[in-house]
Amino acid sequence: MTADEIEKIETFEAKNESLLFHVKNAFLMQFYVAGERVSDMLFMKWANITDSRFIPLSQDKLEKIQEIEDARCTFEIFKSRKKKLHSVLMPPQAKKIVDYYYQSRKNEERVFPFLDKYKIDFNQKKESEAAHKAKGSATAL
Repeated sequence: MTADEIEKIETFEAKNESLLFHVKNAFLMQFYVAGERVSDMLFMKWANITDSRFIPLSQDKLEKIQEIEDARCTFEIFKSRKKKLHSVLMPPQAKKIVDYYYQSRKNEERVFPFLDKYKIDFNQKKESEAAHKAKGSATAL
C-alpha cells in the first residue's frame, strides 16, 4: 500500500463502535506493527502489549501507554515448527489505538471486540470446530 492509501484509511470517518470502525482500527494496528497476521489482531490480549523485556505492561502503564517509550506488541509465532517471540516497537499511532480500546475494554480479555460474542475457550490445545468457525466468521465482512 502507498502512504497516500494509508492516510485515506486513517482519515476515513467510521461511526464509533461500528464493525467498520473496529475493522479500520484493527487493520491500522496490523499495519503499524509490521503486518502482523489478522488472527494476531483477533486474538490480541492486553498481555501482548509488553515492554522491551517482553513483560506485559501493568494496568498503570497501560493507562498511560502513549508515554511508554518501549511499548511493544509481542506475539508467539511458529516458524519451521518452532515457537518464537515476535516483538515490534509500537509507533505513536498504534499506541493511540491501544489507548482508545483500553479506556473502554480494560476489563475484557482481548483488545478488539471481534470475538466477544463467542463463548469459546480459544486457549484449548486442539482447536474445536466451533472455535474454527468463530475465527472464520470474525474475519468475514
